[in-house]
Amino acid sequence: MLTMKQRFFPNVSQGPVALLLALGASGCSGDATPDTSVSPDVTVAPDQPGPYAVGVRFTEVWDPDREISVPVTIWYPAGEAPGDSAWSFARGVEGAPAADGDGFPVVLYSHGNIEVPEASVFLADHLSSHGYVVAAPAHPYDTLNDYDPERAYDSTMYRTRDIPLTLDLVVAANADPEDGLFGEIDTETVGMVGHSWGATTTEVLSGWAMSGGPPEYAEAAAANGFSWPLEAKDDRIKAGISMATCMADLFDPSGWDGIDIPMLYVGGTADDWCNVDVESQKKADWTASAELIRVEGATHYSFTNMCDIDPAPPEFYQCVEPPRAYGEVQAITNTVVTDFLGLHLLGDDNYGAALEQGTY
Repeated sequence: MLTMKQRFFPNVSQGPVALLLALGASGCSGDATPDTSVSPDVTVAPDQPGPYAVGVRFTEVWDPDREISVPVTIWYPAGEAPGDSAWSFARGVEGAPAADGDGFPVVLYSHGNIEVPEASVFLADHLSSHGYVVAAPAHPYDTLNDYDPERAYDSTMYRTRDIPLTLDLVVAANADPEDGLFGEIDTETVGMVGHSWGATTTEVLSGWAMSGGPPEYAEAAAANGFSWPLEAKDDRIKAGISMATCMADLFDPSGWDGIDIPMLYVGGTADDWCNVDVESQKKADWTASAELIRVEGATHYSFTNMCDIDPAPPEFYQCVEPPRAYGEVQAITNTVVTDFLGLHLLGDDNYGAALEQGTY
């Protein structure tokens, strides 16, 4: 089997066009059914679904500080995935046998405020089909199911522990002979993706020392035993991706020099809260090694499946008649994220063409 760093993508220069045509640029899912005749030994360009089927498991990790279990969803490459998907709008089949791998790299995902681990399941599906293990915690008291506004500032702090605990869980699975993922994961090759407040979480774990802002943040840090400035860099994370990142002007930017890993900032021009030309652009300018992707017509929730997930989606999701079809935005996101990870996490120079366009 080819190793991840040996893969060559002859169609990478095509960008997302081929996938968009295949999807008809409509709907809320940016992925498509893989060609099951393709051997996992043969790989495809970042804008196409990968050669693997997608398995999913629902598990949890214990947080000894809060003495609670944190739910975790893990997507992984599967050799085949008989059975129904765990979601009607996604591909992952619960309990599907893991594919035989040559060291699947890890991508951690942090959902946004009042979202869920599968908020960007379109991306988790796509990355898993390309040979990544994707792990996402449900940040306690900040999900669609358990949001508690009185714990919002506390949650900001504990998010930076939920993610390392989740990575510990993946590492333990890889080391457990009884686990279906035993020996299949490259636990030294780790990236992270976050949406909205999850993007902020990604930035802190990538090395940003959060400081300034409303006093409630410093108070929450002190009350819960965190440092302030909030310094929580996890050196196991080698590349970070911030989707629809927010509040560049709310906090002190001086701690940004702590980010010494490659970062990708992806945002929308139609995002009324976190516009790419304001938020992402500033953070990209502050980051030593950064790529910036502008998606024209993308809103804040274009980078999620929240329109599919929320049983009563609020109007601000813009599920009805968005400025640009969610399927288009998600196809672009799949392409540039896979391309970025290939180039900057896997160190494969065959990737990177999709990042050169800058604006989609």
